[in-house]
Amino acid sequence: MQQNSTSYRNRLNDLAIADRQRQQSDEIQKDAIWSSYIKDLERLFMKNTQNYSVDEQRMRAAFVRAKSLTTLRQIDVKRKGYLIQFLYEADLLHGGDKNNLIDLSGADLSGIHLGSSPTSR
Repeated sequence: MQQNSTSYRNRLNDLAIADRQRQQSDEIQKDAIWSSYIKDLERLFMKNTQNYSVDEQRMRAAFVRAKSLTTLRQIDVKRKGYLIQFLYEADLLHGGDKNNLIDLSGADLSGIHLGSSPTSR
């Protein structure tokens, strides 16, 4: 009986360890996705775009839309908030040149609270 109890506790402990490792791996993966998103957009926006044609601006906006929608599907709510805040602060969701605005229709933004910045929570 004692051996069964010990085996059961060991099994529960193993399951808890495996769950923590899975969560850590998931966090690392989401961080990598987020970092890749930021690096890709940084490369894109560091280029001098003042001489871009309207078609080139639209192509750039289409790339940012595709990259944003793909990233939003793969990250958690906290990082989704960061992504939306990033696009907002880069004037890609409002104002500015309409050819640079990013259309996020169809994006899963559930769980995001837009009333305050994600860093203030």
